[in-house]
Amino acid sequence: MGSLGFCQLVLLTLALNAAGNIAAPTTAPPASDAQLEAEHDMLGIRLIRHPACAADIHRICAEDKSITLNDKTPNIDVIGCLLDQQEEQEDAGVSKECHHVLWQLRHNLTRSTSLARAVDTACSKEQFKNCDRSDPQPGHYVSCVMEHLDDVEDDECAEFLENLSVMIFSDYRMIYKFAQDCGPDIDKHQCGRLEDDDENVHSQGKTIECVSSHMDELSDSCKLQVLRVAELQAEDYHMDRPLYFACRDDRERFCANIVSGNGKVYQCLLHHKMEQEMSKRCRQQLTRRQKMTAVDYKVDKRLRKACKPELAASGCHQAGGQPSDTAAAHSVKLSFVLLCLEDHQKSGHTVSGECLQQVTDHRRALMEDFSISPEVVMACAEDIPRLCEEETQNKNGKVIHCLMMHSNPAHFAEEQLVSAQCQRQVEDLLTVVEVADQWNVDPVLRQACSPVAREACADADPGEMLSCLAEAVGTEAMTPACEQVLLQIQFFMSRDFKLDPQLYKACHEDARTLCAAPEHWWQPETDRGGVDRDPNVLPCLYRNIYHADETQGKVSPGCRAAVRRVMKNRADQVDLHPRIQSVCMTDLAKLCSEHSQRGHEIRCLQDNYFTLSPQCHKVIKSVTEDEARYIELNPEVAKACKQIIKQNCMKHVEAGGDGVMECLIRHKSDRDVRQASKCWAAINHFQIISMEDYSFSFRFKQNCQEDVAIHCRNAEKKADVIHCLSGIMLNNTLADKPQQISEKCRRQVQLQLREREENEDLDPRLNAQCGADIHKYCKEESETKGSGKVLECLREHVNDLSAPCSKLLFRRQQQSLILPKADYFLFSACKGMILKYCASPDVNTGAEVLDCLKGPTQEASFDPTCGKVVSRRLAEQKRDYRLHPALRSACMADAERHCASELAKVRSGGLPAQGRVTACLADAFRLGQLTDRCGRQLDQVLREAARDVRQDPLLGRDCRNEITQLCADEPPETVGECLRLKLADGQPMSDACAQRVARIVEDVNVDVHTDPQLSAACALDLQKHCRDVPAGHGAQLTCLMELKEPTARCADMIALRMKMIKAAIKVRPAETVQDLYVTVRDSPSRDYFVILAFGILIVMFFGGLCCGRATKRAKYIQKMK
Repeated sequence: MGSLGFCQLVLLTLALNAAGNIAAPTTAPPASDAQLEAEHDMLGIRLIRHPACAADIHRICAEDKSITLNDKTPNIDVIGCLLDQQEEQEDAGVSKECHHVLWQLRHNLTRSTSLARAVDTACSKEQFKNCDRSDPQPGHYVSCVMEHLDDVEDDECAEFLENLSVMIFSDYRMIYKFAQDCGPDIDKHQCGRLEDDDENVHSQGKTIECVSSHMDELSDSCKLQVLRVAELQAEDYHMDRPLYFACRDDRERFCANIVSGNGKVYQCLLHHKMEQEMSKRCRQQLTRRQKMTAVDYKVDKRLRKACKPELAASGCHQAGGQPSDTAAAHSVKLSFVLLCLEDHQKSGHTVSGECLQQVTDHRRALMEDFSISPEVVMACAEDIPRLCEEETQNKNGKVIHCLMMHSNPAHFAEEQLVSAQCQRQVEDLLTVVEVADQWNVDPVLRQACSPVAREACADADPGEMLSCLAEAVGTEAMTPACEQVLLQIQFFMSRDFKLDPQLYKACHEDARTLCAAPEHWWQPETDRGGVDRDPNVLPCLYRNIYHADETQGKVSPGCRAAVRRVMKNRADQVDLHPRIQSVCMTDLAKLCSEHSQRGHEIRCLQDNYFTLSPQCHKVIKSVTEDEARYIELNPEVAKACKQIIKQNCMKHVEAGGDGVMECLIRHKSDRDVRQASKCWAAINHFQIISMEDYSFSFRFKQNCQEDVAIHCRNAEKKADVIHCLSGIMLNNTLADKPQQISEKCRRQVQLQLREREENEDLDPRLNAQCGADIHKYCKEESETKGSGKVLECLREHVNDLSAPCSKLLFRRQQQSLILPKADYFLFSACKGMILKYCASPDVNTGAEVLDCLKGPTQEASFDPTCGKVVSRRLAEQKRDYRLHPALRSACMADAERHCASELAKVRSGGLPAQGRVTACLADAFRLGQLTDRCGRQLDQVLREAARDVRQDPLLGRDCRNEITQLCADEPPETVGECLRLKLADGQPMSDACAQRVARIVEDVNVDVHTDPQLSAACALDLQKHCRDVPAGHGAQLTCLMELKEPTARCADMIALRMKMIKAAIKVRPAETVQDLYVTVRDSPSRDYFVILAFGILIVMFFGGLCCGRATKRAKYIQKMK
């Protein structure tokens, strides 16, 4: 009991004297006769002197240092001692006779008019308007006054009533209307007897405890009385006798320094409720009190007192009506008050720190112990023992999380899921406790994630902690236990946007105006229609942000940022995508049962895109399109490439996120990206996914959807769309027709072609038609993904490939050389050289780059890697005239005229020409049959081929063995010279090779510059003596041979070339008159042959004149006939 002031002591003693006919203490002023009027059945002695109680009092109170036992010890001190020192049962340890005396004294006290006068005297400054002083029912006035204890402002009156209540609440029969209204319920639940004349020793406090433990089953009138009793008991834990007795040891253990009164001891015990040292009996009693608090918030006085101004200002305290009135009953529930106060704060009103602390304590209590939430207990009555029985042994929040875990259909079969009503009540509980705003109210979350919070979120505010923890998922700081708990909470947050306070605060107005969300999110279900209880509001905001074409600018910047934050944290979890989970559960079970790790389920659905059910296919398409456009929705790429994005793509991030993926793809081949293997792999995987549907590439879709609709409407996959569009572009280019594809789409197609060449995984047609060839010739290169090496390897083995692969490869070569910037390997390997030598904006296609770089390749500073690629591309051009735009343009008419049979073979088979058309044109060139334009172009081709054996496909084909056997140590640039020397020396060669080398030797007769060694050795002589001699038809070679004093090097080289020519003539003698004519015409000794021919003709002429008549004379007569 609390200490009494002097005046209060006098008043209470007078009342006790009146009840017990005991004289007042000498220190107190004498009372009037009216004040001392006693009822007819009052006791006539002091308790300390009563023969039935004296021995018990001395025995029980001997060790109580707060009182002095003598004949004058006041009854109030004796009663206080007995209440404080007894065991669980009231009046335990006293005899039956003394028990009756004590009960009778308290009974008379509550009904005594003297006590009513004492109340009026002590509380003269208070007015109890609702309490009728003339109420004929004994004790009703005093009990009514006690009910208004919380409204008392005078301190002396409050202390008097509080001390009086300690004695009153030890017996339910002394409480106003309690016995009357709860009689049937007490009998029903066998909680005690109510006869006033019952003299059996039984615990009246136990009766109150028993009745309150059946709150859900009580009649409305009794429930109201129990709640009123609990409200009055809230002042001091002494008033709740079962709680007081059960928790005495625990108070000494945990709250020894806490002074009783104002609910302080009770609050302290609650704070330690879930600790292991807390006794089971005390925990049970505290839970009983909490259950009543959940039904009526006024049971907790500290909450009432701390939040009194806020409750009055917000109207949250106005209950009204009886418990049978549903709205009134709901209005005083703890959950209602907590939500109402939260809404009051969110509306911009000030809430005191003390009130917020009380709200936080109640939220924590609700999460710690499910049993204090009657709605959860009732709704989950069958689910908890079925699914969470083990967790009930140690509540501490684990039962709630067990129910949360079993609400997720992605992780449990249907029979292991909680019922719908249970899941709904868990959601309501999470709404009340607001874990996202105060993460530490959840003991399970706090225990699992405290280490992560300390490491990754040390600077985060409590309201931002859950978001910070969500962002830490996938980092080294995150632990499996914390991630699992976060997922359980986020599962519910993803289905009710108001469970995320940051999101709600930022988007409430937008949700109300754009998505028909109610103005007050805390209103009962019946008042709002449940609009934002299901996953409709967040998807609505999502559509207005990410699909903003129709509603551009309507969502506020704050809401836009909040939604993007939420979607970023949820992007890689199917559980947190209600729209995915609701329609893709069957697909997940069928296709992705083995892919349950974070992020793997969505990836699995994307990988099986074309096998999904129609509804799931539609949702995954939308999700993947958004991932392509907004990097934060693609967590795999966003996390793995965080640093790369900062280095290269921040301008796209600052612009809203569009274009970040395209930026990463452009930089994919950079050294820093390739070194960041996780980033490279994430980009590559998304590129592979995007091949399923062209709309998965945002820019491509944005710029090409009109062209696709017109030209490629039947194409399903992105690869088909690229094949269709690039084919149209190529055909238009080859036919010199205007482009049918729009310019903006052509630029996107060019980028897609480069991406395709870079990685064979992005080219399903290549894998299908060249898979065996890749495995046979390019297995090593295929293990190095994303370097373009596989396609380059196939180009190197072009003569060995299967027909289907060769045909497809030729098409790829056409596109890479003719379409702008489509040759990934060339532009990557020669990036520096292109910048140095080809700065002109007109240089775009692979062929134009080759024209630009083929000259500088001979420079010492030229990059050798680039040089090899350039040489290989030039060889491809020589192999097929169609890959050489300049040759094709200059010589197409000549080819039709002189090489019709070769063109027919190439066109009919659809295969690479393998140099046949070029060789045919070369033969026509030797015969002088080509037009000047074609001749000049072909002369250039022959010169380039002479400098590098790789650029002469026919020589490489016909002399493959000779090259490997006779010239194995020679570089490509000198292999041709090696073969010519071997021919001159008479080395054995196959007929085909000898014929091919002889043709090359003959080309020197046509143009000295087709022999790089000769032109280099005689460069000075040509410049000095033959500068004015036109190239072609052996004129320059003749000039060199006629020099009287050539340089020694040139003379040696000419002698060697004459030796080669003689060997070539032996191998390939003239077989026709035309061959003979060409041989003489192009021979360095053609003047000799001409003079010789004319000499022979003159001799024959004159010989004929002289010898003709001598050999055949005719008679004169015959001649005259």
